[in-house]
Amino acid sequence: MIRISVNIVNLPTLDPNKQYARVLHDYELERYKYKSRLETPPWSLPPLPDNPNADQGVPETCKLYDSRRVRLTKKLQEFWFGLLLKYNPDMTLQAAKRDWASLTDGHRFITNGQGWNEGYADYINNVNTETDGMGYEPLITGGNIVEILGPAENKPGGLRWFPIKCIDPPSNLDVSIINLEKTPELIYNATVIRREVYVGKTRVVDPFSQFNDNSLVPLFSPNGVNFIETTRVAFLPRGSVKPSPYNPPR
Repeated sequence: MIRISVNIVNLPTLDPNKQYARVLHDYELERYKYKSRLETPPWSLPPLPDNPNADQGVPETCKLYDSRRVRLTKKLQEFWFGLLLKYNPDMTLQAAKRDWASLTDGHRFITNGQGWNEGYADYINNVNTETDGMGYEPLITGGNIVEILGPAENKPGGLRWFPIKCIDPPSNLDVSIINLEKTPELIYNATVIRREVYVGKTRVVDPFSQFNDNSLVPLFSPNGVNFIETTRVAFLPRGSVKPSPYNPPR
C-alpha cells in the first residue's frame, strides 16, 4: 500500500554559491538493476503479492567512505532530539521520547548494533547512562541532498568519492543555526525504499514512520567531512529548490 501522509511545504531554495547533489534512489542505480534493493541479491524476495508477509520496505541507506562511528554523547543526543522536537511541535514529550527510542534502536539503521537496547546510553530516556553513548554510523538515505566540497578523489578499492560537508561533532550545536532552513545539507529525512512500483519503473519511497513520518537525522561525521561515492549522486543546478526526498514527492 502506498502511504501518502507527509506534507512538505516551503521547500527551501538552495544557496547558489554552493554545489549540491541529490543522493540517488535505488531505482536510479545500476547496482540495484534500476529496481529496489529488495528485488536484487542478496535480498531477492519473491515478487509481490506472492509473499505478502515479507518486508516491503527497508531503509534506503547509502554508506559513506569514513565509517568510523560517532559516539552519541549527551550533547549530541540533546541536539538531535531538539531538532526532532523543533520540527514536530505537536508531539507530546512522552510520544517524542517513545519515537526516539524506536528510531535509535540498534536493529533500526543508524546505530546498527550499538543502540540503547545493546547496552549503550540513551540520555533522552535516561537508559544505560553509566555507559558510553550509542554509536552513530555515518550514512545517509536516498533522495536527500549533500553539499559537494571539491572534486572527486581516488580512494582504495578503485572507486572515486566526492568530499561532502557534515557536522563536526565537537562544533557548537544550536538548532537555531543548524536546521532545515539554514543548513539543509546537514540534516536529512530518513527514507524507506519499497518494492511497489509507482510511475514507470520508479519505486515508492516513504518516510520513516517515527515522529509522524518526519524522522530527521543530523549528518554527523568525524572532522566534519566525509566522502560519498560519485555514482551515488546527481548534481543539482545551482540555486534550485531542494527536491523532496520521497516518491511520490510530498
